[in-house]
Amino acid sequence: MMSRRAAVGAMVLAMTAAGLVRGQDPAPGAPPVVRREQKSDMTPEGQILRFLESPQNVLELGLTEEQVKKIRDGAFGVRKEQIRLRADLEFAGVEQARLLTAEKVDEKALMGAVEKSGRIRTELAKLQMRQVLLVRNNMTPEQHAKLREMMGKRMEEFAKRGGAGSRGGEHGREWRDRKAGAEGQEAPPPDPKPGPP
Repeated sequence: MMSRRAAVGAMVLAMTAAGLVRGQDPAPGAPPVVRREQKSDMTPEGQILRFLESPQNVLELGLTEEQVKKIRDGAFGVRKEQIRLRADLEFAGVEQARLLTAEKVDEKALMGAVEKSGRIRTELAKLQMRQVLLVRNNMTPEQHAKLREMMGKRMEEFAKRGGAGSRGGEHGREWRDRKAGAEGQEAPPPDPKPGPP
């Protein structure tokens, strides 16, 4: 039977190999792009990396090939560490469950396992911040300001369309009304309420 460490190692190698195949460089002459290793990352930093996958966005921001390479390489390193830490967190959770379901609970060992999970979660949170800093530190202040502006417009368009997790629909109208009022603009008319004619 394969040890836990060997299983994690095999999983990391498989995921890394899959990421390398998907993360191939664009065709010669095409603008460089940043490639993420996980399509479902909906964190703000994941959204920024997804935004930087677009050659059009990279061109509009004026990123150089060197900047894109640094961001891409750094994101790949962060992603590998996230995979390792998430596996460690999963194993720590299994250990907590084992300790908690034992006939006689060893409180000291259980609390130690909880502490270990907390340390791993802290490391994962630090990695998220490293990803944000990776993008920020590899851009000029002007590029970063442009990125914020472009991301804000994109989020606003997404919210207007009522995208998943956006501020679309009735709550979205309230948010847009407050935003318009805060900017000194006239708030749009309220949505008509459904009901009998």
